[in-house]
Amino acid sequence: DSLDAADHAKIDELFKTRGKLPASPGADRYIYTVTRETESGKKTIEIPEHLVPRSVSKAVKDQLP
Repeated sequence: DSLDAADHAKIDELFKTRGKLPASPGADRYIYTVTRETESGKKTIEIPEHLVPRSVSKAVKDQLP
C-alpha cells in the first residue's frame, strides 16, 4: 500500500532530520525502525511513536520472538 501525500511528506521530513528524534513522553513507548530504499541506497531511522503517521502505525503488526 502507498501513503497519502500528507503522510508521505511527514516521512520525508523525518528522514531529513539530523540526529536523534525526540522521544515520546511516558514509559513503555514504541520506537519504529523504518527503512526506505531510494536510488541513492537504503537509509534506516528510528522514529518515536508520537511522530509516526497513523497509516504507518496501523500497518505494523506486533510479533514476539
